[in-house]
Amino acid sequence: MSNGELEALNRIINDELSKLKPGDKVRTIDFVNNVISSLSKGSRLSEDDEARLRPQVVDVLWELQRRGVVKFSDDLLVFEKTQG
Repeated sequence: MSNGELEALNRIINDELSKLKPGDKVRTIDFVNNVISSLSKGSRLSEDDEARLRPQVVDVLWELQRRGVVKFSDDLLVFEKTQG
């Protein structure tokens, strides 16, 4: 992933997270879909690009959990924003 792609991905993830209040719970797949949809605005993502980027979104969320920004449910299907 290029630095430009990573920066865009992080920016969109942060934008989507900023719409949530602490305590809000979100289905992980819905969040990933929103991020991918935002990324594809302006330029069409190929299926290969989308397949490559989806796990990257989850990786970023996982890192945010390690930092205490979000908390995943035990089954990883839902996460909660823990910090504002």
